Amino acid sequence: MQIRLEHIYFNDVKLKATTSNKKISDTFKTTLNFDAFLNKEISSNHFSIKLSVILKSKGFNFSVNSIAIFQTDQQLDDNFINSPFCKINAPAIAFPFVRTFISNTTLNSGYDPVILPSFNFVKIYNEEKNSNN
Repeated sequence: MQIRLEHIYFNDVKLKATTSNKKISDTFKTTLNFDAFLNKEISSNHFSIKLSVILKSKGFNFSVNSIAIFQTDQQLDDNFINSPFCKINAPAIAFPFVRTFISNTTLNSGYDPVILPSFNFVKIYNEEKNSNN
């Protein structure tokens, strides 16, 4: 099966800084959520990953919701959406674009850029799988 990232939309972005200091604290509470779904509005060979990142620090809150749209060369079903590819690989493909968006947005807003760490999607998948058993 061939899969390609077709597009990423940033459909909800909120930045609220209550400090005039351009140096933002390096200690953030970071929350990452993601979910895969079939995107039959486009076609039966598209699926999407919804990624949500929330950053909270003293005097600074930033949230980003995005949708990454992938296209395949085959028809998709619920088995594919629940597969490790959609839970590990697809979010890992889309996440660097979200990470860059966050860095660029903070930089273009006059603050030092926020550079998120990498996330271990395999570990997140395994923890979620173990908690459901």
